[in-house]
Amino acid sequence: WVGVTPAAALLLLIVILRRGGGALASAAPIADGVRSPAAGWIAHAGFVLVVAAAAGARFAREQTITLGDTEIFRVRDPFGHQWSFASQGISTLQRENYASLTVSLMPQRDGARLGMLSAEARSYTLASGEDAGPPAFISGHVAGAFLETRLTVVEPERRRPMLRIAFVPLAPWLAVGGWLLAIGTLAPLLAPLLAPLLAPLLATLLATSRSRRRDTAP
Repeated sequence: WVGVTPAAALLLLIVILRRGGGALASAAPIADGVRSPAAGWIAHAGFVLVVAAAAGARFAREQTITLGDTEIFRVRDPFGHQWSFASQGISTLQRENYASLTVSLMPQRDGARLGMLSAEARSYTLASGEDAGPPAFISGHVAGAFLETRLTVVEPERRRPMLRIAFVPLAPWLAVGGWLLAIGTLAPLLAPLLAPLLAPLLATLLATSRSRRRDTAP
């Protein structure tokens, strides 16, 4: 139901917003004051996806684990799918003022193998040998249509680094919704500026198409 509820609310909220007189109802004005229905629908769809992604984050699940080489961790995500994470070992890189630790896992969902999932912890030192600051953590992720799986190194200093595996429902919708909201809002504003530039190109393409039709006509 985590996925069905936002999906069903998508159409409902768009209809409500389109009928209302709120801020999004005028999110797509054109230069002459006439609204663009298509751009308005795009902006509303993007807004709903962003809200759904924020709501899905409340149902995120996290597991903190440690894995030795070749060990496997099994868990279910919020949608009930069975996941397994097989440790592929730890790789380290040491330089004069830079150290890196990378942990790699091979994930499977319902028996189907996915791409390698890797997370990294980086630490820097000054010329004096002192730490330049706290370690920097780079998370790895595997994203599907309704779920994003994240891997993060929590404590790299341990003999067996501590890892955090997080399942975040609807997280991939955030980027899509942001783009749709930006396109639906900015397209009507940019259309009057781009029209003079695109009009000659469209006219040329149309003339070329008509010329080819005449040439191929019997």
